[in-house]
Amino acid sequence: VNYLAEQLSMLIWNEKQDGYDPIVPNDDCDAYTYSCRFWYQNIENIAWFDILKANCVSQKRVYDIIKR
Repeated sequence: VNYLAEQLSMLIWNEKQDGYDPIVPNDDCDAYTYSCRFWYQNIENIAWFDILKANCVSQKRVYDIIKR
């Protein structure tokens, strides 16, 4: 059983439409959200670098663009 997929499919909005209804268990969903934010807040973890490197784009130029 994939608990994350099950919980994601059960999520519903609350009455104000500003968050999820707390009656639905969402511990796995919260963990998934935080893990994605942690992973992608580090620019080095984004796969764009591998794609650019495969297409012979200079890494130095990529870093210069990101620093702007």
